[in-house]
Amino acid sequence: MSFDNKPIGIGNLATNLKRAQKDPPAIQNLKKVPDEIAENEDGEVAQLAVDVRETNDNLIIVAPLAGVAPDDVRVEITEDVVTIEGERQQPLLESSDDEYLVQECFFGPFSRSIVLPEAVNSKKARAEFKKSVLVLTIPKLDNVRTRVVKIQPSE
Repeated sequence: MSFDNKPIGIGNLATNLKRAQKDPPAIQNLKKVPDEIAENEDGEVAQLAVDVRETNDNLIIVAPLAGVAPDDVRVEITEDVVTIEGERQQPLLESSDDEYLVQECFFGPFSRSIVLPEAVNSKKARAEFKKSVLVLTIPKLDNVRTRVVKIQPSE
């Protein structure tokens, strides 16, 4: 019996556990973890998932941060890059007897840097948590917006 490296959803878990009862060594394959999460065990930082939207006046960055306290997140804005970093703490203590059947939840340090498509006013940026989702609103600079210049006739 073989499993691929994709995370196993709840629907597949029951089926795979039933199969594993017939073939006990197969249960070891249930512990497959996506590569980007598995690399974190080596001390690397996981990449945070984000959505970036643009309105006429603002750039809006949305990042789901379930299980992360606002004090555990740092947002830094430079001229052209926004960096969001922090750490999601493991809520339960693991014992040496614990054996994962499925491990898809990420705990540990995360970071994401987003190159901004245009100049922003970082002094007026606003960050807030809404139902465990970070919403970062960064106003665009007025002086960078496109402006049509009328050509004056020469004399």
